[in-house]
Order: sequence, then structure tokens, then C-alpha cells
Amino acid sequence: MALELSFDSTKIRQATIDFKVAKRALGDELARAFQSLVCDMNDAMYLKELPESPSVMLNDGGVRLSFLLRGDAFLDAFPVSDAVVNLENWGEVHRLKLVNIHNAGQVLI
Repeated sequence: MALELSFDSTKIRQATIDFKVAKRALGDELARAFQSLVCDMNDAMYLKELPESPSVMLNDGGVRLSFLLRGDAFLDAFPVSDAVVNLENWGEVHRLKLVNIHNAGQVLI
């Protein structure tokens, strides 16, 4: 069973499943980095099984994860669970909502 992904927008969903869409929005290198991370997510059952841990931050009472793609580009996501997700247990979550990709503070998707 792989991580279950959900999406904050149609744009991020389309970029996740279609490399051409990701490349148009992000450029070749960043699209490849994003698709590589998505492949890792598809191979993991829980967030703690990903090869590289994200930055974990509290955000409006919840936990926000920020995955480095390359340089100053990050994928922001929220762990989704029926239980309360906190700074200690986020890695045990198997559902993830992809929110956006930003580079140097500018939202790309």
C-alpha cells in the first residue's frame, strides 16, 4: 500500500500525474525533482519511509511539511489523519495532501 495522495488544486494534481504539465509549470529540472519525489511517495507506505525527511512546522494548529526539491524550491504538504498529527507522530501518517510548489517565495503551482 502506497501513501495516499490528495491535492489542494487541480493544477497540482495534474502536475503530479503528467510530467508534461509539470514541465510547463516548473521547467525541466524542477519537474524532474518533483516527479522523483512523487515516485518516492508512491513507494512508501508511511511518511517516515521517504528517503529524505521534510522540514516539519506547526501551521495554524496543524503540521505542515516542506519537501526540498532543489535550490530554493519546495513542495508544501499537509499530513492527513483521523488522529491529531503533531511534531512527533507525523512520520506515521500514510495520507498526504499536496498543496503547492514554490521557489524563492513565489508559488509556481
